[in-house]
Amino acid sequence: MKSLNLNPPGLAIFLVCLSCDSIPKEMTSQLSGPIDSTGRLVYIGPGETVRSRPFVVHEDGSDPQPLVEDGADYQDPTFSPDGRSVAIASNRSGQWNIHVLNVGTLGLGVVATSETIDFEPTFSPDGRKIAFQRQLTNDLDWEIFVMNIDGSGVRNLTESVGPDRRPAWSPDGSRIAYQAGERLDQEIWLMEPDGRNKLQLTPFRPGVSGAPSWSPDGSVIVFESSEHQGDVSPLAFVQYDMYLVNIDGSSLRRFSEFSNPTRSIRFPNWSPGGDKMAFELRDIGGAFGTRSTIWILDTLTGESTQIPTPGTAGSPAWSPLTSP
Repeated sequence: MKSLNLNPPGLAIFLVCLSCDSIPKEMTSQLSGPIDSTGRLVYIGPGETVRSRPFVVHEDGSDPQPLVEDGADYQDPTFSPDGRSVAIASNRSGQWNIHVLNVGTLGLGVVATSETIDFEPTFSPDGRKIAFQRQLTNDLDWEIFVMNIDGSGVRNLTESVGPDRRPAWSPDGSRIAYQAGERLDQEIWLMEPDGRNKLQLTPFRPGVSGAPSWSPDGSVIVFESSEHQGDVSPLAFVQYDMYLVNIDGSSLRRFSEFSNPTRSIRFPNWSPGGDKMAFELRDIGGAFGTRSTIWILDTLTGESTQIPTPGTAGSPAWSPLTSP
């Protein structure tokens, strides 16, 4: 594994930076049977064909295991609160819908079925509901929906103009964070689980802010943002970095300085213990074109370590079950 120790002074104020090195080999392993999610992350990696599929891996990169066979594409995995299931978007039914995978049995069933496109599922803390984003008419018309775990009771929570995307339930279940705004000017918002009392959390600034993830105690949100890049054209490469904000809107600050004209940080995800963050590091150019790898940041020391996953890897999410 590659690591970089920057010895920062603390979570609230340090900035971190890193670089990548060698490209791991592609994976060709088969399903191994029931898997214990304790101490693991789920991520999207390459299948044996051009398809993508979910894997679980220990944070040191050991024992990467595929969760499904090839034959479809997958995106946006997230664990249930008990660590026994993974909600995920897949086009295996011919349309991008929300599925739930039982990690113990590797059984996979569709939950949300519609003629529209569904992505970014997230479980409520009690495991009874799933919030997700649905495209209604075009790529600028996304809304946040919620449904019961069996797919019933589907309801639009946002019903607004413009894209509302990437919901994330607070640890106590009282609010949902999401990103909303115009195509290239989006901010972090909060709302109650029934869609009431919407509140803009981050102020209007140039750039896109999104993909919120709550700290375990529910007091801080980490998110990706291109605020530092300012206004860009729709064709420009968006240089995301990690930002932090308290849930009352105070102490908005940039948390990392990873990005550059060919590098972007995506999908930061807080660990159950709050002492680490997993994120996707996306590089463009070079012999491999666009290349994604998963890194873990120790929020106390500032050390950033690449998980040596086989092949390209992205969209990491922690299991709630921690190792003893």
